[in-house]
Order: sequence, then structure tokens, then C-alpha cells
Amino acid sequence: MEYSEFVAAALKGRSVNSMAKAWGVQQRTLDRYVKGTHLPDYHTAMLMAQEAGIAIDTTFVLLAREESKRKKAGVAFAIPAIAAGVENTTKNSTTDKWSGREDSNLRLLRPERSTLPG
Repeated sequence: MEYSEFVAAALKGRSVNSMAKAWGVQQRTLDRYVKGTHLPDYHTAMLMAQEAGIAIDTTFVLLAREESKRKKAGVAFAIPAIAAGVENTTKNSTTDKWSGREDSNLRLLRPERSTLPG
């Protein structure tokens, strides 16, 4: 799925104005997402994914690929790794097993066992 298809699936033929109101987003901001001049923030991406019936992990990979395309470098090496390891988001390690680098952002996706309830 391409980014433009994701946006179309989220809107379901409705106007940008009506969806902006429903999602609590400024119309101008949502219009930028629809036109592809900006990518949505995490919260809006989650709302769009729910509306489109697309899994959050799939949405994350889709947005990462889109961002990579736009930057033409940077996160492209991690995209297959993210897609392959999406189901393993509670791993204790904060080391990215594909690049071997420490990544503080992985802590957000993979909480330490001591912070998990129960």
C-alpha cells in the first residue's frame, strides 16, 4: 500500500474538512497530509489507521517507507527489519539486532520487564 492509498482509505471519500473536525485536527494540517506535503504525527496516523482499518504496525512501516522515500536515505536500511520484527515489540534489548546499534527509541516500543504490569 502506498501513502496516497492509505490517506484515501482513511478519508473514505469524505471531505478533508469533515474528517479534520472528527479527528480534532486543523483542516489546513489534514489538507497537507492529504496532498502529501507533510506526513501525519503519531496520534493522527493512529486515527487514520483506525479509520482505514489498517493495523498500527503496518501504518508505522508505511509511514517509515514514505519518509525514507522523501529523505532518499537514512532509515531505508531499517525498513525490512521493522517489517520482519514488528510482532516482537516487547523484547527486552534496546539494541537493534539488524544494525547492532543502541537506539533509545526502541525503549519506547520494547519496555523493560520491570515496567510491565503484573
